[in-house]
Amino acid sequence: DYIGVDTITTGRGPYNLQSDFLKKPKKYGMEDTLKDERNNKDDIRIFGKVDRKRVIKFIDKDYKLPTPHKGNQSGLWKVLIPRGWGGMDGKYLGGTYSSIPIAGPTDLCTESYLECGKCKSFDEVKKHSKYCMSKFARALLMDNKFEFHCARSIWKSVPIQDYTEDFWNSDNIDDIDEGLFDKYNVPEDIRQFV
Repeated sequence: DYIGVDTITTGRGPYNLQSDFLKKPKKYGMEDTLKDERNNKDDIRIFGKVDRKRVIKFIDKDYKLPTPHKGNQSGLWKVLIPRGWGGMDGKYLGGTYSSIPIAGPTDLCTESYLECGKCKSFDEVKKHSKYCMSKFARALLMDNKFEFHCARSIWKSVPIQDYTEDFWNSDNIDDIDEGLFDKYNVPEDIRQFV
């Protein structure tokens, strides 16, 4: 009955927006009407990178995208995982991890990110975000990470959670790790290693 987080993670470029789209939309035959601020409540937020820096831009809801945007109908929240997440620098188990943004149901991202999770509420996506940042999940993630970039397949060793246990309500990732170690009966020597 095992199901991995890879089943709720997109592949590269879920919206067919190249990594340099936010800098050069005309290169892809699209309008250069990206905005730095939300002008209307129904503007769509796009997460991406420009010159290796994370940025957020906004587009009108009827902006012509290369792939039709179905986020409005899905109602699902997701965590955005940078493609270079868990750099292979050897400082920590699995490398260095940067923060991960939470995207709402109508938000998009360029191929600089993978979408992880199919959460029905903000509360659930916050728990999923904490799970992704836990040492437990990151140690399992490294079971399949053989290169700098993250891919959907590296998440197959990380089990999906239903977030019903009390430890998910903690804001302390260490408490969540302990709860996960107990849930999966992780031996003490492995806990100490992780």
